[in-house]
Amino acid sequence: MTFKLFSRVLTAAVIGGLALSAGACSLFSPPEYRDPDGRITAAASIDSSALKTGDCIVSVSDLSDEITKLAVVPCSEAHEGEVYAVGEGLANDKATLEEFCTAQFEPYIGIGWEDSQLSATYIHSSQSKATTDVQCIVYSEGVMVMQSYRGSQQ
Repeated sequence: MTFKLFSRVLTAAVIGGLALSAGACSLFSPPEYRDPDGRITAAASIDSSALKTGDCIVSVSDLSDEITKLAVVPCSEAHEGEVYAVGEGLANDKATLEEFCTAQFEPYIGIGWEDSQLSATYIHSSQSKATTDVQCIVYSEGVMVMQSYRGSQQ
């Protein structure tokens, strides 16, 4: 059993600009890669701050420390990771972010992370802010799956 939590830092200036420009359009209709319920319906490269719970990410284990875009696909297509929780306005320190992601693991996966064979990581905004949003991601390093991890009890 391995449970890895690594911080992935976003470039705040780029993310802020992209979020503002993309946000205005999304007020009227979902992006083309999401259905009206917000589920990913097509492969896309999206801003990491636009990730939602249940989004499936093509590759997780080769992410760099500074992330601006991630490749997402419907969970029925080959992917390595999945967003299992999103938290907003959390204290921007490692202990708080790890505690949040650890607490959210069991409700989504169906077993506690200490009993799981899956790994986890998280991404969040710049270290220079007092609070941050965080996206918790579950994955099995190097293993491509074609279904959701939700309720898998792995």
